[in-house]
Amino acid sequence: MRKKLVLFIIVMVTIVNLISGVFIFLNIQFMKIPEVSTKVDIVKVGSDEGVAEVSFTVFNSNGFDVVVENVKVVMRTSNGTRVGYMEINGGVIPSWGHRVFNGSFVVDFHGCNPRFLNTRITGDVGVNIGFIRKTMPLSVTVVSILGDAENIFTSPALKVDVDFSEITQKGVNVTLMVDAYNPNMFDIVVSSTLVEIRNETGGVVGDLRLPGFCLSAKETTWVNGSGMISIEALNAEVLTMNMSTVVSAIIAGFNESLSFYVETRVETPDLETLLSSKFPTEAIIRGDYRFSLRGFVDEITIDVYNPNNIELMAKDVTVLIARSDHNKRCVIATCDIADSIIKANTTTTLKGEVVIPYRKLLIPPLDGRFIPDWLEVTVRANVTIQGLNKYIWVGVTGCQDIRLWTLD
Repeated sequence: MRKKLVLFIIVMVTIVNLISGVFIFLNIQFMKIPEVSTKVDIVKVGSDEGVAEVSFTVFNSNGFDVVVENVKVVMRTSNGTRVGYMEINGGVIPSWGHRVFNGSFVVDFHGCNPRFLNTRITGDVGVNIGFIRKTMPLSVTVVSILGDAENIFTSPALKVDVDFSEITQKGVNVTLMVDAYNPNMFDIVVSSTLVEIRNETGGVVGDLRLPGFCLSAKETTWVNGSGMISIEALNAEVLTMNMSTVVSAIIAGFNESLSFYVETRVETPDLETLLSSKFPTEAIIRGDYRFSLRGFVDEITIDVYNPNNIELMAKDVTVLIARSDHNKRCVIATCDIADSIIKANTTTTLKGEVVIPYRKLLIPPLDGRFIPDWLEVTVRANVTIQGLNKYIWVGVTGCQDIRLWTLD
């Protein structure tokens, strides 16, 4: 009786296991492929290579655990060139649960334009229950658009200084000093560039050329260029420098040409700063006095030396003669001299005639002497360059002991 009972229990257990195995087998046979959510990003782009990050989440919609294994990630360009590869460790995903897998790998575009990238993730999804094993392939392809190079290119940060140096009859020499910083993770090469200089009305008044230069990633480079602007350009308060060129970017192993445009506004200098020295460097005032019915006539001769390499124009030239009594000054006569050209690097003579009325010379002011201590001769003028509406105001003063010539 006992043996029959044991035999019955064994048979029932076997039947139950067989039925359970059948249900498990059928359940595995109908195993659902997990859903996959994938994200691919190019997180860094340098001159030689880039870095891509992959993150994908596997959702298990089955009532039992599954295993993800043999995960491989291959990135290719649109023409099929493989630019990156990575393997990711798999793992167990619980029933009705999910798990995130991620990793990063180096990308080298091998000279190919990477605007479109295909990233394929493959692997196996399986289940092992006792002697039962079932495996299904996992394959996901992600098409990502890196975009045009302009989307990953940041324009260099430029600090521009302008030096207006020597001025000649031909124009004003200009030097452009550029401090350029490359904020990108890749090198860029700037071609030789012609910079147009425009005045406030948009007219081109000169140009200069910047030589080509290379900007390493995250570094600063200094470059100088020189040229000439017309003298008339100085009439403007502000000049605009337009630089338009082509920049070659070396991005993760491929070269891309990009347009680059910079506009810089600079203030024009005062005329005094452009002349080699303060005008005039040397001026001699001489007077030749004689009697006349109108009064004392002073024939003024002014020798002016111009040390600059450009002719100057003296306008609104006025001569003032003042008497000095006990350090008190009183103007007693004036005259105007015609506008004159002050030639470059030589001495130019200006002449004029001043009539001093006898009553102003011989009748002293209150507390003054009959004969003044001195006669003070002052020459004033506005100095400019032909074609300019900017002036330098100058004044030159000389004194003469009047007692000397009155006793002669």
